[in-house]
Amino acid sequence: STRDRTRFESDFSKVFGYPSSGGVLILPLDVAVAEYLGISRLKFVHRASDQIEEDAFCNRLRLLGAKWWTSEETYMLKLIEFQEMTEVEKRDGITAGWPGKGLESGVCILRTRADIEMSRMCVSMEERCGTLERWCATFYEDPRDVEEFEGIVLEEGN
Repeated sequence: STRDRTRFESDFSKVFGYPSSGGVLILPLDVAVAEYLGISRLKFVHRASDQIEEDAFCNRLRLLGAKWWTSEETYMLKLIEFQEMTEVEKRDGITAGWPGKGLESGVCILRTRADIEMSRMCVSMEERCGTLERWCATFYEDPRDVEEFEGIVLEEGN
């Protein structure tokens, strides 16, 4: 349902965002992601009823590398290869790790087509950054230098 913020499914747990611009953002949910987003990792969570609050949440999802889809149905059809992915959908995604609070702590970015399963075992963003660095992630002292963050509002506390 589009009320769901989190889902615990047979393939993997996911976190969803519903931006006012339409579509849906989907990101694998793990301990470090739940901690960063300030959501429960053990209980179902519903989306914000206030769209401004939901858009702010979507901003934070994008900063972790969430992928945008036109709809959940489209995501599922393309995931099971019933529909072919567009070039944009095939493009490499990012896995991001934020080593501290705020923009001044920088961000680790790993660009890859596949999810890095090992990063899902991390219990904190600091540990996630260490894992990403072992996989040759790029560290950006200034998150505004990350090309994939263009158009995303970067504020202290992201």
